[in-house]
Amino acid sequence: MQPTNRSKYLPHAALMAVSLIYGANFTLAKQVMPLYIQPFGFILLRVILNRWYRLQSHKHKRPYR
Repeated sequence: MQPTNRSKYLPHAALMAVSLIYGANFTLAKQVMPLYIQPFGFILLRVILNRWYRLQSHKHKRPYR
């Protein structure tokens, strides 16, 4: 069974997206942390925003049957 083009390139696209998000986060952290916010506050902000996003996205999903 031959893999389709989509299934062949999807893992590469996902890895690229993760790499871009990590790079953007690292750059933002380097710019913000020493001047405006301490490391603990930055991590706490990331955790709070992640939790809020996950709760918002969960509201719009249909319940399991």
